[in-house]
Amino acid sequence: MIVAQTADGSVAGFFLIKYPENREDNLGTYLDFDEEQLSHVAVMDSAVVCCAYRGNGLQGHMLEEAERLLDTDQYYYLMCTIHPDNQFSRHNMESHGYEVKRTALCYGGLPRCILLKELTESGKSPAQVVKSSKQ
Repeated sequence: MIVAQTADGSVAGFFLIKYPENREDNLGTYLDFDEEQLSHVAVMDSAVVCCAYRGNGLQGHMLEEAERLLDTDQYYYLMCTIHPDNQFSRHNMESHGYEVKRTALCYGGLPRCILLKELTESGKSPAQVVKSSKQ
């Protein structure tokens, strides 16, 4: 979990990452991922920003920090869901390289866009590519 704090230590927002592996709640199942692919999915699960701090790019900063902390040798299919009407979150994720792959009913019948960011050698930062090539 990523926690954004103010200068006085108050919580301004948080961001949760899930590692579903091969469980049935793995978002990769909506894209017909096989067992191997499912084991490499990380779900950018929840982002919450307190009202007083909205509009300052905090969701994007927390997402960037979450991605920085990921073991990208293990997790390279980054996924999330967003309500189709949530244009702010959709724009934020798309501006960070996530793409809507489909819209489906999730979480007991709620409409959601399913987004994917696939990290490949060309999509990793230079430091990550060097790290990968040393193994």
